Amino acid sequence: MSSESFDVMANSQTAALEANQEQIVAAVGREMPPASAEQVRATDVVFARQGDDSGAGLVGAWAAGMLIHEIIGDHLKRDEIEEEDEERKKKAKDE
Repeated sequence: MSSESFDVMANSQTAALEANQEQIVAAVGREMPPASAEQVRATDVVFARQGDDSGAGLVGAWAAGMLIHEIIGDHLKRDEIEEEDEERKKKAKDE
């Protein structure tokens, strides 16, 4: 690619970023309407339930650790078995 094509590409990306910045600035300047009672209750329910999952996360992390241990063990054992099979085949050919 020539340097001109890189310049065109860079200029188009810069123009797109500037357009997005203008949209963001315009959106931030607007004032949001106050939340309805239903929205407030829904938000309270979501944040009230977040603390209940701490045990589930710990159990999930423990299970993932056990699973990865098994996967690695199976993979290494499979490599050993394949090497043994190759050695047996070599010995059988040699005889």
